[in-house]
Amino acid sequence: MSGLKPSEVLEIWIIVKRLHRLSDAQVRMAQELGMKPVRLLDTEVPRREPLARRIERLYLKRWGKPLPDQVIPLRQALREARASERYPARVESPVKCPANTVDAGAERVRERRVRPLFRGGPLIIDEPLPFYWTDKEETQK
Repeated sequence: MSGLKPSEVLEIWIIVKRLHRLSDAQVRMAQELGMKPVRLLDTEVPRREPLARRIERLYLKRWGKPLPDQVIPLRQALREARASERYPARVESPVKCPANTVDAGAERVRERRVRPLFRGGPLIIDEPLPFYWTDKEETQK
């Protein structure tokens, strides 16, 4: 379904589940069969058998087993989809800065952990400031 977020598609599946009285396993079977939830919302289409029974019959015919291997409840999948939309996975790259030249290992490069920018800018954790970030008075002492 183009143009829809994963959470929106799952919300439509929840409506279909309520409308046709499907279980989470039957919804999972319908997803694996490639059924589109928007088409299943149409109740005016005459059906020979209830949708739940039709899904089970088609799943058994196609995959040769009565139930899917893993069934995740729709509510849990919706929570996870909304969380991944709100906070997308980000790759953390450590900020590298030269070590203090006062120290013996001046040529080494030290990795520093930086918190993401939220309130008040990035915060550098558990590291002393390099000599060029401090005041001149402190370096002369």
